[in-house]
Amino acid sequence: MKNSFAFDAARSAVLYAGVARERIHQLKFGRQLHWSPALVDLLTKTTGWEEALQAVDFILPVPLHHQRLRERGFNQAGLIGGELGLRWSIPVRFGVLVRHRATQPQTRLGRQERLENVQGAFAVAKPELLRSRSVLLVDDVFTTGTTLSECARVLKRAGARRVTAVTVARVVPDASLHGIDESANSGSR
Repeated sequence: MKNSFAFDAARSAVLYAGVARERIHQLKFGRQLHWSPALVDLLTKTTGWEEALQAVDFILPVPLHHQRLRERGFNQAGLIGGELGLRWSIPVRFGVLVRHRATQPQTRLGRQERLENVQGAFAVAKPELLRSRSVLLVDDVFTTGTTLSECARVLKRAGARRVTAVTVARVVPDASLHGIDESANSGSR
C-alpha cells in the first residue's frame, strides 16, 4: 500500500510509548502544562533538524476547533509550537490555519475513518501569508498522518511551497489500521 501524504516531509522525536506517551497524556488530558518544555526538549535534541529548519519561514501549530479549545483550555500543539519558535527563533503564526469544523477525537478511529473525519475540517484564514512560503506544521503525535496531511493539503492549496510536519512522538503503524494483509508478506523470501 502506498501512502500519499500531502506534506513534503515528516519528523518525530520519539516513538509514542513509555514515558513520552505518559507525558503527552499528562499534558493533553491532565492539564499538566509544565510538561510542554520537556517534550520540546525531545524535539530540539533530535539530530538532523538543521537542514529542515534552514528554509522554514514560520511555524503553524495544528489548530483545535474553538469548542475543543474552550473545553480543554489550551492547544497542546500551540504550546509545543510556541516553545519551538522561541528556541529555534522561528516565528509562530496562530490563526493562519483554522479548524472550522468540529471533528470526533481520532484516537479510536481507523485510517479510513480518520480520513473522513478530518476531510474539510481545516481552512486557511490568511492565504496571503502562505504564498511561496515554507512552513513547519507542528502537532503532538503522528498516528496515521491523516490530520497532518489534511492540514498540509489545505496549506498547499492556499499557496504554501513546502510543508514539513513535526511531532513529538510517532505511533508505530499497526498494519490493521492501514488495511494491510500481513499474511501476504509471510511467504518465502
